[in-house]
Amino acid sequence: RIQKARKVHWFEKFYWFISSENYLVLGGRDQQQNELVVKKYLNDTDIYVHADLHGATSVIVKNPTGGPIPPKTLNEAGIMAVCYSSAWEAKIVTSAWWVYANQVSKTAPSGEYLTTGSFMIRGKKNFLPPCQLALGFAILFKLDETSISNHLNERRVRETDDDQLSMISDGVSEVIVDDEEDIPEDLEEEEEEEDEREPRPLEEEEEEEGEDEFEFPDTAIQIKMKEGIKFEFQRSISAASS
Repeated sequence: RIQKARKVHWFEKFYWFISSENYLVLGGRDQQQNELVVKKYLNDTDIYVHADLHGATSVIVKNPTGGPIPPKTLNEAGIMAVCYSSAWEAKIVTSAWWVYANQVSKTAPSGEYLTTGSFMIRGKKNFLPPCQLALGFAILFKLDETSISNHLNERRVRETDDDQLSMISDGVSEVIVDDEEDIPEDLEEEEEEEDEREPRPLEEEEEEEGEDEFEFPDTAIQIKMKEGIKFEFQRSISAASS
């Protein structure tokens, strides 16, 4: 049985993947492909991602709509740029950066020369968070036309709803208030007793000891009386002996 081979897409000759938000991300396998990716496939609305590492691939994020690319897709592209570099063997955790397409140029400053696969970046570089050295692979399935509607918007940009977050926070605060009102009286008394049993600082104990001498003057008088009796008794004995 002869099976018809599927059509090979133009980007399959490069490193490529589909991001979590349905953006096509591709990078060159060598210096020649890096040159080809930028010169032929980098459009004005695309994003260029790279890392300041030896052997790092030139990554571009295709953006046909021209809208802002979400941070998650940029981070995934940065991981690709770092993993396909010398950092993979050296196990170095570092950051990638991205720029707009109009910041990438092949024109070198006067007196300098750019090798194949090298480009001049003009303007500010937008650095990404440190990338993890982690790669994976996936299997893509071709959907039948009747099942395409069941998988629409699976790779959309997921944004949090501020109204739902505020409702959740209000519900948590209400639960906390209710819990404080429903505390039994027995538990409150036990907490007060535990607070009274807490150890006190040494300075307070010394102050209380000093106050005890003045609070019980009778005790001090009795001690003096006993000492006086003992002195008189000793004196009387010595007089009798003489």
